[in-house]
Amino acid sequence: MKKYSLALLLVGCLYFYTKVELPSSNPKLYAPLTGDDLKKVVITSIESAHHSIDLSIFSLTDHEVIKALNRKAKAGLEITIHYDPKHSGPLKKQLDPHIALIPWKKSSLMHQKVLIIDDHLSLIGSANFTLSSLMVHDNIIMGLDCSKFAEALKLNRPFIYFHKNQTIHTYHLPSTTALKHLITLIDSAMTSIDVALFTLTHPQIIEALTSAHERGVRINLTLDSSCASRFKHPELNPRAHRGYELLHEKMALIDNKIFIFGSANWTKAAFKRNRDILVIIDPLNPTQQRKVRRHFRLLSK
Repeated sequence: MKKYSLALLLVGCLYFYTKVELPSSNPKLYAPLTGDDLKKVVITSIESAHHSIDLSIFSLTDHEVIKALNRKAKAGLEITIHYDPKHSGPLKKQLDPHIALIPWKKSSLMHQKVLIIDDHLSLIGSANFTLSSLMVHDNIIMGLDCSKFAEALKLNRPFIYFHKNQTIHTYHLPSTTALKHLITLIDSAMTSIDVALFTLTHPQIIEALTSAHERGVRINLTLDSSCASRFKHPELNPRAHRGYELLHEKMALIDNKIFIFGSANWTKAAFKRNRDILVIIDPLNPTQQRKVRRHFRLLSK
């Protein structure tokens, strides 16, 4: 009877695991704070691969993700991983030898978090592929099924994706164009700017937020406690994230309709030196808007 019960439990777990909804041509946002399991999303996406997996990642240490990649390598899939060797484990020892490992050799950071499946399914956001980043810390990921979008990500090219009545701008950093677009959006804010960041130190962005505050725009700024404790400004008064987990997100919501996120902290290093990504969705559709607004409300508690 106990074995039978255990078998039912395992079947139930497997069934629950397959319930993860993979992205479609309609961009989908995933965040633990609003009930999504990022680890399941990542592993289910890897398991769905048929011929290729491309990963650009700052830190890869999660054992289950590594096992999923190894299973696919043993099945004959072509797998390429660009990674920052200073912030990942001993990957050569942990990964199948058929996986192509390309370490970042510059003094700057390989700070992207991009997974591409079969040259069409993409996951992009702020989460590293570590146990804590996927399961504990506050992060957000966008999933999208589009071959042209995936191609641009692989080639590190800027891209504009049009879907129904919205556009998605994807910038590969370093990029002065991305910084200008971000500041233009802050300067154009009419009523509100909600911001949740791990780190905010870029002087031009701080200046733009200050100008918005001075013209009457409501600024709701939440920083990870490590950054908030060092952030001194006469007008901007950030809220320190209260959770024990890291506020690892890099996101903003302008006038409740334009959503900015990605892997890039709002620092000089991100926009001038690091390999990073900034994504701008304009405008959010109703489903995305409800999710993002709820996300910010939960962060504020």
